[in-house]
Amino acid sequence: MALKKEKDKASKERLKELVKLINSLEKEYADLEEIWKREKSVVQGAQHLKEELEQAKADLEAAHRNNDLAKMSELQYGKIPELETKITEAESANMEDMTLLRNKGY
Repeated sequence: MALKKEKDKASKERLKELVKLINSLEKEYADLEEIWKREKSVVQGAQHLKEELEQAKADLEAAHRNNDLAKMSELQYGKIPELETKITEAESANMEDMTLLRNKGY
């Protein structure tokens, strides 16, 4: 930095102010990065639940084609409603707590 080479009092004060500002901004960046990582993992968790739901629906169709009534019942009345509830809860919690990310549901 050019200010480090300067010897006058005003330049030294300006250098101190800039170092203080840099440290403050680095801390703010670290805090925001931590929030972003946390929110990203929450969104990815909801996406994973949606993928599980799609797989369960595909399994339901396969069980229907194979006339596997036990498997159909387990999926239709157990696993699928449970996953739908978890997705709803995750998405409602996501929207309340999100500050950096927005889940548009695409």
